[in-house]
Amino acid sequence: MYAELGTTFASMVVTFPTVWAHLIGQLLYYMGENNIVFGSDSPWYGGPQWQIEALWRSQIPEDIRDRWDYPELDEDAKRKILGLNSARLYGLKGNETRAIGMHGSAYHPVPADYASRVPASLIPHDNFTKAKKQYAEAGGLRSNERLGWIRARL
Repeated sequence: MYAELGTTFASMVVTFPTVWAHLIGQLLYYMGENNIVFGSDSPWYGGPQWQIEALWRSQIPEDIRDRWDYPELDEDAKRKILGLNSARLYGLKGNETRAIGMHGSAYHPVPADYASRVPASLIPHDNFTKAKKQYAEAGGLRSNERLGWIRARL
């Protein structure tokens, strides 16, 4: 079993850092650093770089670790959470005998002609395709800006 840090992490780390400290502490305590993976939910929150940086900088305060007997969120655990655990799950070998993507390696990249291999008739009129087309036609460009919700009182 694996825990995935996505929306939960993104919504907690900034607004509720003490709750985040307890959550990651409990995950480390009960599941171990080898069973936690990072997920960004980037279609909803934009580029994940801010989340990666926030995880890299986050710590469990010493008083919370001592009181609840949580393990430290150290550099090794962060590296595993941010990618090494996922690489292990997907069978990526890194600097072994064959480079990633080479014949015989555990990982093969998406072919350059991938789009031409997927029949366009599968989902030509889905709402994401329509929205993307409308956005491009209106001159929209890619943005990693994170937009939030605004609560309105009626």
